[in-house]
Amino acid sequence: MKKIGCLIICVCMLFVLCSCGKVDNLINKIDNLSGIENITQSEIDTLFEEYNNLSTEDKKKITNYDKLKKYEDVDIETVKSLENKIKTISNESKFTDVSNIYDKYKLLNANEQNLINITSIQEKMQLSNIEKATVVACQYIKKSLKSSSSFELRNAKAIDDIGKKSNYYLVNVQYSATNSFGAKIDDTSFQTISAEFENPWYALSLLSGDYSSALECTPFIQFYLSNEQRPTEIDCDKIIYYLDTEIK
Repeated sequence: MKKIGCLIICVCMLFVLCSCGKVDNLINKIDNLSGIENITQSEIDTLFEEYNNLSTEDKKKITNYDKLKKYEDVDIETVKSLENKIKTISNESKFTDVSNIYDKYKLLNANEQNLINITSIQEKMQLSNIEKATVVACQYIKKSLKSSSSFELRNAKAIDDIGKKSNYYLVNVQYSATNSFGAKIDDTSFQTISAEFENPWYALSLLSGDYSSALECTPFIQFYLSNEQRPTEIDCDKIIYYLDTEIK
């Protein structure tokens, strides 16, 4: 009986030592995780498998589990691919390249997003005030069209004259749209957009149904043509991206 008792004790001790070994080994492996660029999907999958195979009590002993948990449901290759694309973006990059990255980022789950430094992309996605004014000007044009979906932005230039002679954003938009006869025509709209991002003449034009006074604000063209500032060339792709966005 004594021999059996000793054998049971030895087996129990062996089990405890084995369990402790698994816990310590997993803690060390998690500690050695050194950033998304040095991690593989198989490595992460193996670590989660080892953790899930532990008993409930042993799981509680994994003191650095939070470091592993941030990789839960993460597609490592997708994250790496997006990180690499972010590194290729510069001040000379097209807005469409920037927005494509941002749209893909928004499709990721929370853990995947937390692993990506998206700050530089977010900064490039931000609209400046003069870009906001241009978006608003295009929105007014669309609202005045028989077929708003036919609006196509060709070119846009603007001057920030807020607090100066006119006290408006002076926005010149070249566009095309389908007229009432179904023909595609090119046109130009010159608008004054306030600091609150509104065309102050548009509400009045709604009463008559004639939008020319709001979309062809001729009395203010002189402030655009004779302005000491050169008009800023606006990125049309960026304006189109935000065309259905409420501007504040």
